[in-house]
Amino acid sequence: MREDLPDIRDLPIPDDARPDRRWSPLMLEIAAHIGPPATLRFCDAFGGREIRISRDAARRQFAPVLTDDQGARFAAAFGGERIDVPVAKNAILAARRAGILAAVRSKKLTIGEAAVICRTPRKYLSKLVNGTLEGTGSEPVVPLPAPSTDPRQLDLLTLLDE
Repeated sequence: MREDLPDIRDLPIPDDARPDRRWSPLMLEIAAHIGPPATLRFCDAFGGREIRISRDAARRQFAPVLTDDQGARFAAAFGGERIDVPVAKNAILAARRAGILAAVRSKKLTIGEAAVICRTPRKYLSKLVNGTLEGTGSEPVVPLPAPSTDPRQLDLLTLLDE
């Protein structure tokens, strides 16, 4: 089992994310205007805060997370309101995990590697892969391992062998 695999929290929210039972009514309403992946990115960035949405500055207000078009649609729908942005921890985790589960089902990752990435016990991950439909229809994600050394530094052992 490789220990150099990334943490699931470092994986991006996939573009094929879809609503499920973990989504709150407010998340579903936001998704109707800007789409499910953008909704999860929005909740990931602003979750747990009460925000006031301006009618005219929404594009700038949410520029790091939403595109100009998504910001305009979001402002048209929620402009002038204050909303408590859902934390959406479970929905975000499930969206990131879906690609990992799809990779296990397509034999691109082992259960052990997926357990390290997801930071969950192998038994639980095996139950998700074999006993649920979670991750079906998602694009398999095989995250690259983090580099074990800094490529800018010289390796002393190879220098001694010369």
